[in-house]
Order: sequence, then C-alpha cells, then structure tokens
Amino acid sequence: MNTKELLRQRNIDTQDVSLDILYDVGMANIRNNIEYYFDKKYTCESVIPELFVSGIIEYLKNND
Repeated sequence: MNTKELLRQRNIDTQDVSLDILYDVGMANIRNNIEYYFDKKYTCESVIPELFVSGIIEYLKNND
C-alpha cells in the first residue's frame, strides 16, 4: 500500500504537503519509536502502519 492510499483510508488530507516529506516523517517516527514495541505482543502489521500515520498526523498538526 502506498503512502497516499494509507492516509486516504484514515481521512487525512495531504493536498498541500509533499508526499515525500510525509513519507520521511512517517519513517522517522517508525525508527524513533519501534524499539518500544520490541518485546510487546503487537505485530508489525499493526504497529508499523500506526507509527507511520501517527508521525504524519503529529507533523501536520505542528505545521498547520
């Protein structure tokens, strides 16, 4: 699934922001927070997309 589709499914408007920037922000949030989930029972299928999207949401809120 691509970045635009993942964000569209979550009803996140990205018209005014570069998808490259949003991708970088999402990936940075994964790298910065994935260690927390290392010993948890969560699966990569749920954690990684959630960290990706939450990083983008935080970025959009702070740069609105």
